[in-house]
Amino acid sequence: MNSNKKIVRVLFVCKKRLNQYGISTGLLNSARFTCNALNKVGIECSVVQVVDANGIDKEVVQYKPTHVIIEAIWIAPLKMKELTNLHKRVLWYVNIHSKIPFLAMEGMAIDWICRYNAISKSNSNFKLSANSTETVEDLNGSIDTSFVYLPNIYEPEDYQDDDEIISIMANKHRKDEEEEEEREDRKRKRKTIDIGCFGAIRPLKNQLIQGAAAIIFANDIGRNLNFHVNAGRLEQTGENVLKNLRSMFENNGSNALIEHPWISHREFIGLIRNMDLGTQVSYTETFNIVAADMVYNNIPIVVSEEINWMPKFFMADQNSTDSIVSKMKYAWNISKFGLHRLCKISLNDYNKKSLDRWLDEITCNR
Repeated sequence: MNSNKKIVRVLFVCKKRLNQYGISTGLLNSARFTCNALNKVGIECSVVQVVDANGIDKEVVQYKPTHVIIEAIWIAPLKMKELTNLHKRVLWYVNIHSKIPFLAMEGMAIDWICRYNAISKSNSNFKLSANSTETVEDLNGSIDTSFVYLPNIYEPEDYQDDDEIISIMANKHRKDEEEEEEREDRKRKRKTIDIGCFGAIRPLKNQLIQGAAAIIFANDIGRNLNFHVNAGRLEQTGENVLKNLRSMFENNGSNALIEHPWISHREFIGLIRNMDLGTQVSYTETFNIVAADMVYNNIPIVVSEEINWMPKFFMADQNSTDSIVSKMKYAWNISKFGLHRLCKISLNDYNKKSLDRWLDEITCNR
């Protein structure tokens, strides 16, 4: 046994939302998925939620991590400096999950990033990181930061088969092909099509044009539409988007807007397995867990080029209903032959590269 082997213990810290949006959020899921992937390759990891920055010291003392990943910008720079000085043997990261267009909607974002950057220049145990290469390049090039790239990894819990959910890990729980073909036939004979456009409602998520495109698509294939959204989380004037979505569907006959609350990831998997098609044609993304959920559950999905791990032939123009409808028809038609499963190959390739990047960062920086 090699007693000189370096021990790595990674602690992911998320801000607790106090059930404001239910028991699960994107950042929390992201941290859990990355933690799952690292645990599987022998890296000790844990994910904690704290009410505010004052709870972080206690978690660090208890867990004794070598690395702490603060998910997103929510700790005041003065408090961040205090923590890095208090735990000098810990390597700290503030990991940003946004590109510049989204950061522009957060009034304090660039100011805090600049102040974090000053801390990183004086404290060698503090780094800025981002889950997007574009964010890394844009901020390093424009305000002389030293961001490192720490991407998402999609490694959800291996949910056990039950009445609600068949495991999303297709390589571990393969479904019978004949049964799946029968389900596909029944789905295509129904008079209604269910299209999911999930996630927080905000202008940059672009839900309204996706709703319009879904109506046109459903009309073209002769179906009534159920358009599903998460209405329990409104951000950055998202209430205006939801108001317009409601008005669009209230005046659209047999087409319906179905609003879902924010739910746990396990429950969400049960929900999206009932979708016929998904859309995530956003203006800005760094990864998009909803798209990954759809892909792993073999639901065909149309995205924008912002979700760059997806195959290009599923990408639509965010500003064009014609483009979105065309890609919906493409995804819908090729799913008859199972070709939408090519997306899973792309996601697996992304995951492998992401895991390698994480291992390079946390095992070399000790």
